[in-house]
Amino acid sequence: MKLLVLLFAIEAGIVPRFTYPGVGAELWQLGYVQLETEGQLLNNHLFIGGSVKTFITPTDHLTFSPRFAEYDFSAGIRFGLFEAGLRHRCTHNIEASMPILIGYDEIYLRISNEKQK
Repeated sequence: MKLLVLLFAIEAGIVPRFTYPGVGAELWQLGYVQLETEGQLLNNHLFIGGSVKTFITPTDHLTFSPRFAEYDFSAGIRFGLFEAGLRHRCTHNIEASMPILIGYDEIYLRISNEKQK
């Protein structure tokens, strides 16, 4: 039995086209970097984790400018195929000219046969 397991991931990618919610403005060549972590207790029956995904645009050949970030926090319980928990997701602008501010909470029950983390 594993009392504590810590997981992490890093991801980078490109969003070819992004449309601002409710505004209709578009960004092209938007990149992102995402960091994730999760702590699992009692053989993966309890978990808590989060992630941050920062969207960036190139400013010249060597540097990038952060535009906005998405944050995700979750905690809950897992037993077999079942997972129940609470999630908070939000998006915040980093650059003052970006009109993005979205946030919401979820209480969920998930049934999945995917490989356990």
